[in-house]
Amino acid sequence: MESLPVTSVLPDMIAELENKAITMREMLAELEKQDYKTILREKEILEKKCQFLRTEQMKRKRIAERMLDTILENCPYDKKKLMVQFQTTGTFKRI
Repeated sequence: MESLPVTSVLPDMIAELENKAITMREMLAELEKQDYKTILREKEILEKKCQFLRTEQMKRKRIAERMLDTILENCPYDKKKLMVQFQTTGTFKRI
């Protein structure tokens, strides 16, 4: 019984729920107005953009790994120490 709302609060809660229902009906009407093909086209465009960004990220990661491997070939320090140095200073200065 303690968890139930007090009767004096119920009208406010009902009004709030009615407003929420009206808002949701308006949102539903807006969605129904949109053309399904338009939604699919937008989804397709976003998927292509996402795929492009993934491939770019993988390319850049691969390039960064190759650069780091090349640097480490001629560097007397281990990878972890070199990365800590780069993260703290932002450059590959002599350690």
